[in-house]
Amino acid sequence: MITKKEYINIGGRARREAETARFEDGEFVEMFVNTPLDVAEQRDPKGLYNEARRGGIPHFTDINSPYEAPKNPDFEVDTSVLTSEHIAEQLVANVISELELQQ
Repeated sequence: MITKKEYINIGGRARREAETARFEDGEFVEMFVNTPLDVAEQRDPKGLYNEARRGGIPHFTDINSPYEAPKNPDFEVDTSVLTSEHIAEQLVANVISELELQQ
């Protein structure tokens, strides 16, 4: 089963512990979909980053609230250099590889 969880503001260690507590060893894989702040701002169709910079959205991650990226994710993809198709292919290949290792 593949479950996608999106955590933005929870701290790295707490995030990992919260997820791994639900699974047996080898059942949880952390994948960091890394989008640099400047890229996220360029892709923001609603203008939320601009609104946060003007003070209109308090506690907006990485603008006026800290963000802690995962320190040692099992997999990481950089959305600023990879297409969504390539990211999907990489994810599938990594998940298949991980499942084969567990057998």
